[in-house]
Amino acid sequence: MQERIRKELETVTADGLGGDIVSLGLVSDIVVNDGKVIFSVTVPPGYTGDISDLRSRAEQAVAQLDGVDSVLVALTQERSEQFDPAQT
Repeated sequence: MQERIRKELETVTADGLGGDIVSLGLVSDIVVNDGKVIFSVTVPPGYTGDISDLRSRAEQAVAQLDGVDSVLVALTQERSEQFDPAQT
């Protein structure tokens, strides 16, 4: 099932990054359990595309697969600099 999900996510492009979210290495942690699919999409620093649209397109691509009842996409964003909690 995970391979089918990856294959479907190859149809989802990330605006301005020149490729699909799988080929760009943005998809990780695909978990499938009783028809529920959860996966992460990491948005690179400086991404200027519509993050909500990216999430929606990824959800829709996976939701249409046979055997999928629900989809949850966790969006994460890489930091361009190391986070220092002492500076907050």
